[in-house]
Amino acid sequence: MVIVRDLVKTYGTGANALNGVSMDVNAGEVLVLMGPSGSGKTILISISILGGILTATSGSVTIDGREIVGMPEKELPALRRDLFGFIFQDFTLFPALTALENVAVMCRLKNVPHPSRQAAELLESVGLGAKLKSYPADLSGGQKQGVAMCGRCCANASGDFPERRRGCAERWRSQDSALAPR
Repeated sequence: MVIVRDLVKTYGTGANALNGVSMDVNAGEVLVLMGPSGSGKTILISISILGGILTATSGSVTIDGREIVGMPEKELPALRRDLFGFIFQDFTLFPALTALENVAVMCRLKNVPHPSRQAAELLESVGLGAKLKSYPADLSGGQKQGVAMCGRCCANASGDFPERRRGCAERWRSQDSALAPR
């Protein structure tokens, strides 16, 4: 669960990016942030949801019972690795690695047992089993997104819960009818 209270982000110039934002995001809940350019959506995500990439000027952000505002910088990488899966707009895949290798790297970073096997299972669960040996340059945008999601699902779950990783990837596939098997 993510609890945000009275979050403020002010830049050195005095410009406010966030001014007293409060919200709760429950486990399993889908959150959509909408607003005009410059309204603070990315700042909010960078401070709270992305585990302290930026620091708040004031306020509180509690993630799974841990307060991250003011958390020592050396503790933040483990928080990001253990609790979050980042999917950037360009998908951040390694161009010299296959789809299978890209997902396996994420599994290895999380110490998931049998990372290549788990990566293959995740990719197959979202309909990308035929693309295991394909490089990012040979994948469509949706397929790249699927590979990125599989890597993040692997990185988001403990190594002893393979069904949780597959469930994460399958939820993504259910929202992307272009990848669903016919």
